[in-house]
Amino acid sequence: MNNYPESARLLITPSHYSSVPAGWTADGVVTYNVANDGGGDKTWQLGGSPSI
Repeated sequence: MNNYPESARLLITPSHYSSVPAGWTADGVVTYNVANDGGGDKTWQLGGSPSI
């Protein structure tokens, strides 16, 4: 993100709907690399969501 102007940042979040009540949960991981810190890629685990 350091290489792009503020106006170039874009986040798109898709929407989906379940036909089954309480049918979905979600989890994920963020992988990031801070420029010039020498630390390489780091990951941040995101815990599962409640059922939706």
